[in-house]
Formats: sequence, structure tokens, C-alpha cells
Amino acid sequence: MMKSLPVVKKKQSAARLACYDDIASKMAEIVSESKQQLKQQFGKIQAHPADSIEKLYMTIAKIKKDPYGAMIITFDNDQVWKQTQTRRYRLKTGNKIYIERGALGSFMLGQDETNNQIRVKRIK
Repeated sequence: MMKSLPVVKKKQSAARLACYDDIASKMAEIVSESKQQLKQQFGKIQAHPADSIEKLYMTIAKIKKDPYGAMIITFDNDQVWKQTQTRRYRLKTGNKIYIERGALGSFMLGQDETNNQIRVKRIK
């Protein structure tokens, strides 16, 4: 013998709907905050989550070289990245570049105008 499901009253339905609306609005706030956190965490050593950023555009604020000739690049969002390859790559302060994920947890720096990229790692 089957038991019938209880009948939901209209007042209970309205309260439940209001509860779901409240949860949905809180989730929208959390999603926007997590996108900002993803941008700040881009390039730091961590596990590769499925919802992470694959490519990030930034503007160069400062370029200097270490004693071995590798570029140390500071961006307008205060991130600092270092060139890990020894090949030459031309960059100027004010250039808009992108950094994207490469194979095996590496990161590649490039420009939309060129077909070259160099391997970099985040140091700050």
C-alpha cells in the first residue's frame, strides 16, 4: 500500500520560495567575489581547479633584469613575474600582454600582436 505525499500549503510554498530567493542572491555575491580572488591567485602554485582562469590580460608597469639577464616584470595589478627561459623577448613598459596556462603547470607570456611567447613564473 502506497502512502500519499503530504499536501503543501500555499503559505509554506511562499516561505520556501522566499528562502530559495535569499540563497540565490547570496550565491551571486559569492560568485563575484570568487572571480576577484581567482584573478589575484592566478599564477601562484596551487592545484588546478576546473573553474580557474586560463588567460589573463595585464599592462606592464615596470621591467628590470636579474643578474643572469632574465626579465622581472611588474604589472599594474602589483603582480610580479619572472622570465624562466633564456631567449630574448622584446617588451616595453605600458605594453598590454597576456599570461596563459601552459603544459604541466607552466605559464606563458605573450602579446596578441606577435606569435612569440616566453615561459614565466610568478614570484609575487
